[in-house]
Amino acid sequence: MINENIGKMIELSMKKKEYLLDILDLTKKQENIIEEDKLDELDNILQEKEKLMGKIDDLDGEFLTVYNHIKEEEKIDSFEKLPIERYENVKELKAIVNEINNILNTLTILDKNNINKMKANLEKTQAELKNVKVGKRAYKGYSYGDVGSIFIDEKK
Repeated sequence: MINENIGKMIELSMKKKEYLLDILDLTKKQENIIEEDKLDELDNILQEKEKLMGKIDDLDGEFLTVYNHIKEEEKIDSFEKLPIERYENVKELKAIVNEINNILNTLTILDKNNINKMKANLEKTQAELKNVKVGKRAYKGYSYGDVGSIFIDEKK
């Protein structure tokens, strides 16, 4: 029974890995889109990433259910304490989880870089807007509106 549960965890982890690789591809595309300043496409990428993250959350929920069941059956508090000699597929699961962690670390680095690039773009845009506002103020200060005619009454 535990071997079957570990097999289920491997299956769930493989799906998660696929989704994470898809997110990694999208994150790399996102980096290019930010650099090229194509912000309208950025929204589509973020929506796709959000969908994939939702699928990953579902997989994680299933994974935790199976994981907790194994912990109860084996009376262990950590997956690391599961005997590899008794369950041959534990080694495979640990390898997949390690790959997932590596992908997550790469994603974290790329996302931080993307956030920094977005902040730099935002600051640049804010500086440009400030210059436009200063220019408008200067224009208003030096330009006069239409001065209408003035009637002067003379004393006769």
